[in-house]
Formats: sequence, C-alpha cells, structure tokens
Amino acid sequence: MKISIVSNSSHIVPPTDWGGEIVLWDLYECLKKLGHNVSLFAPEGSKTEYTFPLNEVNIEAIEYDIYNKYNHILQSSDIVHDMSHMKMVSDMLFDDGFRNFINVLIGYYWKYPKCGKNVSTPSQIMRLHGMLGYNGFEYSPWENVMGKDVGKLNDAKAVLFGTNTDFYTPQYDKQNYFLWLNGFTDWKGLGLAIHLAKELKFNLIISGSVDKNHEQQETFKYYMNIIKDIKNIQYVPLPQNKEHHYVKRDLMQNAKALLFPILRDEGFGLVNIEALSCGTPIISTGRGAMPEIVKHGETGFICNTLDDFQYAMNNINNIDARTCRKDAVERFDRMVMAKNYVKLYEKIVNGDSW
Repeated sequence: MKISIVSNSSHIVPPTDWGGEIVLWDLYECLKKLGHNVSLFAPEGSKTEYTFPLNEVNIEAIEYDIYNKYNHILQSSDIVHDMSHMKMVSDMLFDDGFRNFINVLIGYYWKYPKCGKNVSTPSQIMRLHGMLGYNGFEYSPWENVMGKDVGKLNDAKAVLFGTNTDFYTPQYDKQNYFLWLNGFTDWKGLGLAIHLAKELKFNLIISGSVDKNHEQQETFKYYMNIIKDIKNIQYVPLPQNKEHHYVKRDLMQNAKALLFPILRDEGFGLVNIEALSCGTPIISTGRGAMPEIVKHGETGFICNTLDDFQYAMNNINNIDARTCRKDAVERFDRMVMAKNYVKLYEKIVNGDSW
C-alpha cells in the first residue's frame, strides 16, 4: 500500500525535546517494516525528505502549503493518514473528491476535521467525547476557559497509540522515588502531585519539557518556587537535545511508579505506556483515557480520592513490574498500533467510510 503520513507543524519528527510526535515516527517505521511504501510529511529538521516550515503559530498557512506542494503525492496515495492539528489537508482532499484518508484527532481539537469523515481517536473515551461534542475539559476548572463550541462527530474508530517497547525496556530493581513527568500545564496535576508528596512524605521527582509558550513558562516558574524548600521533592530537567529520550527512559525505569494525576479528560497520554513498557506502574486519576490504559490493581491504580492515592502509594509494591511490561508489549507496542491502523486503511481502500 502507498501511504502518506501528514504531521503537524509544531515539532520535528522524531522530536528531540518532546514526546508527542514520536508516535508518528513509530508508525512510519512500523509501516515500512510491514512492507508498505510510506511517505512522511513533517517539519524541517525531521528525518524525511518531504518537509515544510516548523511553525506553531500560522498553522493554517502551513497546512495549505503542504497541500499545494505535495498534492501530486497525496492524490496518488492509497491512503493519507492526516495527523496535523487543523486537518486542512484532508479537508481540501475531500473537497477534491479524494476519499482515501484517515483523520487522527490529537489533543482536544474536536472541531477538526471540518468534513468529519474517517476520524480515528487514540481511545474510546476520546471517540465518545468527539461524538458528544466535548473537548475534554468538561467538569474541570478549565471548562469555561476552554470553551464548548467544538462540534460533534458522526462517528469515529478508536486505535490505541503505541510506543517503541524495544527502546523503553524494563528495569525491575526500582529506586525509592515516584515520578511526575509531563508538560508544565496546570491540568497535568503537578499541584496535586506536590500536595500528595508533602502530605504522604514520599520522594517525588518532577521532570518534563517546558514549552516556549508563556503559559508553560509561567507555570514552570510557579511550581519551581513552591518546591524549592521541600526536601523530598526534586526537579530533574530533561535535556533539549538527542539525550532527551534517554534521560526520560532512565527516570521511568527506576521509578516506583509514574504519578499521573490528570485533572481533565485527556485523550491518551503517551508517557503512561512508555512507563508501563519500562515495567513501571501508573498511579492516576480516573479522568480521560486512564481507565483504558491502566488495569486497576494489576498495572497500577485509578484514584478518585486522597484516600485512594494513599492506598496506592502504600500498596505500589504489590504491583508486579513484569505484569506492567507484559501488558505494554501486548497492547501498546508500536507494531500493534501499526497493524490496527492498517486494518482501518484496508477498510477505507475497499470503500468503507464512517
């Protein structure tokens, strides 16, 4: 099959200082291993010959340029896998009468694609939210800030994201710390993680990438000021270079558990399956896709109250790291993801749509 994958314009592929777009690289590599002819369209600096400017501000103009510059390749593809932010590429292909595309929703971009055809989501809860017109911030402190006019999908197919389980290898001899590793936005639950570490007296390592936007910069400064005098909480920066993923892996491998107290209905969360692949259990709230990722009592704990979190911390040693690793390989290996996408591609090529 001739497959074209369209990335977004925010980060290079694979990213050297971020986690999200790594899923595109994993998909790209696996599809090639499966024998497909794959073209990847990604920002300048990516490991591909088909590039466009790296720009997270003027997204619409970039996606319009992708369509114009590479239209001859896109139109000749058996399938176009659109994972851009605005989905303008697949929208314009749709206007041209081209139907062999799949739109993968990421983040909380519910109102895209405008044509609403052949949508895939990385979790069942994200699929449900799209069909209800939710953006994932409902019943959270950010509900009014993020808005509700997001539109509804007619239908979508869920394909769980995957990770490179050959890179995220397990470590079964854990060190005495819990890990919070994420982007520095309030809804990632860093405030709750700090509160738990202070109240329950466990060692907490905080790590993650700090984006260039003002919100993340200010959030980072705010929390660094809070923890500066707390002895059982330590900040470990992630390098913004090729060592980024290696340092992240080391932190995950050695942690007793990944603490992921998400405060909104996030559609997935790659860091969770990376941790499971390292044999590291998850302690999370029950928001978003977490109940689909974490098997409560087997690969971690889903917590809804402070008492739940205390129970999880006290009983984390009862979670078998080898069970976490086995589950990650069986459900979240990147090749499993690729094969599941191929099943959707074949449906579309054979005339199916949703």
